[in-house]
Amino acid sequence: MIHGILVAVGVAWIFKIIPDAPDEVPNIVMPRGNPASGDKQKPSKPSHRSDLARSAAMGATSPIILPDPEMSSEMVSLGGMAAGSLGGLASGDGERLSKDSLIACGPGERGPGHLFFDTPIRAQRLVYVIDFSQSMRADGRDTLMRDELSKSVKALPDKTKYQLIFFSGPAWVAGDDVTSNGVVHKGKEYRWTSKSLWEWAPVGPMMKVDWEDSTDAQRRKSIQIIKDTPLVGGTDWETPLKMAMAMEPPPEQIFFMTDGAMENRDMDRLVRGLVATAKSRNIRINTVNMMVPQKEAVQAMSDLATKTGGKFTIVEKDGKVRKGTR
Repeated sequence: MIHGILVAVGVAWIFKIIPDAPDEVPNIVMPRGNPASGDKQKPSKPSHRSDLARSAAMGATSPIILPDPEMSSEMVSLGGMAAGSLGGLASGDGERLSKDSLIACGPGERGPGHLFFDTPIRAQRLVYVIDFSQSMRADGRDTLMRDELSKSVKALPDKTKYQLIFFSGPAWVAGDDVTSNGVVHKGKEYRWTSKSLWEWAPVGPMMKVDWEDSTDAQRRKSIQIIKDTPLVGGTDWETPLKMAMAMEPPPEQIFFMTDGAMENRDMDRLVRGLVATAKSRNIRINTVNMMVPQKEAVQAMSDLATKTGGKFTIVEKDGKVRKGTR
C-alpha cells in the first residue's frame, strides 16, 4: 500500500515538471515556384541539413523555424537556354548573325554566311578575287558581275574581315590606281611584265594585301569602287590568287570569278601549285565560271574548287546560275 502511494506521487511529479508538447506540428517552409508559370511546387523530402536546422530551432528557447534558403531570381535554368540563344556565339564576336547571313552551308563551315552568285559559304575572313579584264564587256558580263558583287559586299555582317582583289593582266587591291602594266598601292608603285595576254608577273616582290573591316562606311566605299573601276586588258589567274592566299592571317574562303581561259599555259601545273598552297593554309577556293566555254579552263576551275573543299558555280549566257560539274 505504501509502495502504491509512492508510485502515484512519483508519476504525478514527473507529469508536472515536463512541459506540455506543442499543440500543432509546425509548417515546413518550402521555396515557392513561379506563380506566373502556373507551375506548382511539389513537396519534397527535406534534406538532412534542413532537418538539423529545424531541430536546433525547436530545441532553442525561442521556437524559431529557419526557412530553406531561396534560389536567386537571377539564376537561369539550362532548359531555358534554347539552341537559338547561343547562335550569336557562332560568329566569334558574341553577336547574333544578321538575317542576310543565316545561310545553309556545308558541314564543317563556320562563321557568318556569305552569298555570291547563289554560292553560299561561311567565313570570318573572306577574299573576292574578281576578273576585271576587257573581255568582261561581252554579253553584259561586267554588269552582272558588278551587281552580284555589290549585293554580296552589302550583305557582309559587321566585323567580318574581307578584301577585294581585282585582276586582268596585273592584279590590284580595289581602289588602287591601275594602268596597263602598273599599279599604285598605298603610294608605292608595282610594275608588271608580260609574255602574252595570259602570262603576267610582278617585277620584284608581290604586293602585300591587308584586311578591311566590314563596317557600313567601308562597305559603301567598296561598292562605289566596284561601280567605278574600269576594265583592263589581259587575263592571268595565278598572281591574284597567290596574293589572296598570302594574306595574314590567311583567308578562310575565297570567291574566285573569271570569264577567261589562259591560252598556252600548263593549267594542270598551275592548278596543282594553287591547290597545294590553299591546302597548306587551310583555304577553300570557290570558283565562279562566268560564261567560260573552253573545256580546259572549266576543268581547271572545277579542280580548284573540288580539291580545296570549295564550290564550283557556272553562270550561263542568260544569267542563269547552276551548280558546276566536272
